[in-house]
Amino acid sequence: MKKTLFAWIGENDLRSAQADGANGLGAICQTITDRQFDDIVLLSDYPEERATGYMKWLEVRKVQNARFVKVDLGGNPTDYRAIYENAKLQV
Repeated sequence: MKKTLFAWIGENDLRSAQADGANGLGAICQTITDRQFDDIVLLSDYPEERATGYMKWLEVRKVQNARFVKVDLGGNPTDYRAIYENAKLQV
């Protein structure tokens, strides 16, 4: 059975990448480090350049199977229904 991780890139993940993991890897990178996934789909409504920097950091850490999906939540980062609907579109 194929294992896919769907995750939301959060501020702590971005900070971890900026500090190159000095203060911890952040939830996403720690999960990827601890477990194996066939596919990794990372969603975010942050500006694309911030998310791209995070994706590059993951590549340096040998994460090859992750892809980024830009999501527009209309300025509401707690719109869980919109997050869910956007994640469903990636299946």
